[in-house]
Amino acid sequence: SDMAYLGTFRQITALPDWVITAQLSRSMKPEYSSHIYLGYSKITFRGAPRVNSIITGLKLEINPKVTLDLAYNIFKAEYSTHKNYYKMLLRAVF
Repeated sequence: SDMAYLGTFRQITALPDWVITAQLSRSMKPEYSSHIYLGYSKITFRGAPRVNSIITGLKLEINPKVTLDLAYNIFKAEYSTHKNYYKMLLRAVF
């Protein structure tokens, strides 16, 4: 799912027919080297219920080589209740 960017943190095992994804991002530069983001995805699968997914998060640049990404994903498949997923990603480049 990382290569196709389906816009969800949940692992996807069904084959998608099509995906519509939009993401808005607001930079906080020059005061802070970070940004907040909000994204929406609608996914239709072959032989599985459709899905709506919303992701919101904050990506902080701690220093030029270290970033911290905190995010929340609400995932709702058709005919079922929503699921909550969270992400905390610390990335260091060396």
